[in-house]
Amino acid sequence: MKYIVIYANPDKDVDLVCTKKLKTIIENASCRVDVITDPERFADNGIPELLIVLGGDGTIMHAARCCSTAGVPILGINFGRVGFMAELDPDEIALVSEYINGNYSIEERMMLSVKTESGDEYCVLNDAVISNGAVSKITTLDLYCNDSFVAEYTADGLIIATPTGSTAYSMSAGGPLIDPSLACLLSTPICSHSLTSRPMVFSANSVIKIINKSPDPVRVYLTLDGRENINIPFNASIIVKRAKLVTKLIRIKKDGFYNLLGKKMN
Repeated sequence: MKYIVIYANPDKDVDLVCTKKLKTIIENASCRVDVITDPERFADNGIPELLIVLGGDGTIMHAARCCSTAGVPILGINFGRVGFMAELDPDEIALVSEYINGNYSIEERMMLSVKTESGDEYCVLNDAVISNGAVSKITTLDLYCNDSFVAEYTADGLIIATPTGSTAYSMSAGGPLIDPSLACLLSTPICSHSLTSRPMVFSANSVIKIINKSPDPVRVYLTLDGRENINIPFNASIIVKRAKLVTKLIRIKKDGFYNLLGKKMN
């Protein structure tokens, strides 16, 4: 018997209307199913074969941190505005039966390992953003690749993204769109104050170091997949590299990245 967990976001799926319909579909297929509202509880009753996430890309990213450690794949149902990572729309929940019948593929997405100078380490799916936070002050950030100096950025901040994250904040800041089947690291400056400052793509094997060179009173923060807000002191560094973990996304429909891109952007 398959065991499936539904991670519902009550702020998105109001009154859990879609969640209840989905639970009925799964139960009628003779599968065991639990509903949770906290992704960190997804394995309370054993490791599931699948986590179905009802929400936007932010909800999926939140779940990815927990599921990647256990190797549990995610099937996203989009309740967000764009939903590049989600596979189904709310009116397509009946297609979950395709997964139950074995008609699906698994797409692996690379993640980033982000380590601060204090020794704290995080695993993220989309991006690490080093910026001035809500205060409009210019930051100065030095970027190194494999200990070789690359550039000094005078900007509102700098985004280090995965190919998955290339369709998020990085895209809004003028970064390139990258096929998520590729493995690489992308750096995109935010509102740079230099005409020669451009986004750059690095090998997935690269080790990226960013040093905060912003003098007082500028405060610099590290934001990870839009959640943590960590202060980075003057002269402190952040190390970003490819993580050992991956996020597994279930694919049922035949839409490729470029077809999806066209639909979402139009």
